[in-house]
Amino acid sequence: MTTPWQPSRRTPRWAVALAAGVLLLTACSDDAEPADPTQTPSAVPSGDTTIDTPGGGQVDTSGELVAGYPVQKVPVVPGTVLSSLSDPDAGFSVTVLVTGEPKTVAANASALLTERGFVVRSRKQTPGSVSMVLRSKGYRVELAATLSGGQTSVNYVVTER
Repeated sequence: MTTPWQPSRRTPRWAVALAAGVLLLTACSDDAEPADPTQTPSAVPSGDTTIDTPGGGQVDTSGELVAGYPVQKVPVVPGTVLSSLSDPDAGFSVTVLVTGEPKTVAANASALLTERGFVVRSRKQTPGSVSMVLRSKGYRVELAATLSGGQTSVNYVVTER
């Protein structure tokens, strides 16, 4: 009688984790088409473009910034708004799809904010992404520009200070 393979004390933990990961990826994979990053939530049929969340926030699926977003004080780069949401406790989260490299797009986003009085507090660059934290007297912005399907997605997390 054969028994299923079981790890022994001599089997490295990374080997067990690798085997489990391969098995999981194989079981979960399918031949579905990948999501189109340029398709905005507004392209998905629905009756309402604004969804109220249980916590009192909103998610805007129209391809526009959610109502109440402080665009005059915290501008976003021009592009396709993929997601926009508000939360009364956490602030705002916005993702914009832009043509260009992350380094250039992040520099443009940073310039828009520094023109409104923001100061860059930290900046980190890795291959394919740039992230930074900016602050003004009234707001804190965590910004990340990441290469995504040949375009750059810019994620803003905006909180009041």
